[in-house]
Amino acid sequence: MECTNKLKQIGIALHNYHDTHNNLPPSSWQSNYGAWAIIITPFMEMTNIYSEYDFSKSWGDSANDILGNLRIPAYTCPSDTPRTSTYPYGEANYKHHNYVACVGNTGLYPMHRETNDDENAEGWIYQCLSTDTFVNTGAAFRARSDSKWQTEVCVPFASVTDGLSNTIGIGEYKQGFFIPTATVKWSDLRGLIWHGGTTIFSTYHAPNSTEPDYGSSNGTNGTSLKNAPLQPPTAFEILPCAHNGKVKKGYIYAARSFHPGGVNLCFLDGSVHFISDTVDMTTYRAMSTTNAGETVSL
Repeated sequence: MECTNKLKQIGIALHNYHDTHNNLPPSSWQSNYGAWAIIITPFMEMTNIYSEYDFSKSWGDSANDILGNLRIPAYTCPSDTPRTSTYPYGEANYKHHNYVACVGNTGLYPMHRETNDDENAEGWIYQCLSTDTFVNTGAAFRARSDSKWQTEVCVPFASVTDGLSNTIGIGEYKQGFFIPTATVKWSDLRGLIWHGGTTIFSTYHAPNSTEPDYGSSNGTNGTSLKNAPLQPPTAFEILPCAHNGKVKKGYIYAARSFHPGGVNLCFLDGSVHFISDTVDMTTYRAMSTTNAGETVSL
């Protein structure tokens, strides 16, 4: 019940944000310069966080360390174990959280990137791509490379022709495990709401799927799943993951929780529904599109 109520509060905040800006926030501004959970804090009675966060600097910059150290109860599911992560360019022990934005039913991928060497290039434009036979015809949350307010990325409710009550907005995710090594400071960043690449999920895989989540690594500057091979078997079973490398499947993170049998999802009308791990996948993927015209029955 407590998790459901927290998601409902996020849903109300998104509506209040939309009333002010006439669109939803982006999932993130670039990968490192703020994500949806920070952007809506003024509508979550956390204006102090918004005013203190420096959007001109990376979440890993020392200027934002004090905020990275915060445990935000409104974004933390009580069924999970609170976890912390380190980042090699800052000194904060970054707190992980549990609520993530839905980016559709495919992988999230920088459109311009051609090789793994481009991973740190500027100008990322995240977009959901068609993967296998599954085509994203519009996600509620999309990311932007140069401005968190650009209208072609931020989605207005008017464009959600499938209906707000049929379209997923926010879901649950398990907090990544903190497993650094003596030579590698990176840890599993999943659930790190400050980072654009780890505050998202898609419906490509079923809730709590045994299929691994896919991140990427260029070998030198590891990203969200840098330490995936270092996780003990018990951790891998709880939060499976794999490196995506140059395979253009994109970043794919399934909705995950410690609630038995499924996950809580907040739809764009603000309602919260418990979705079973055994949900029909055609229906589940349809829930994450904004304008595909599918019929969804909850």
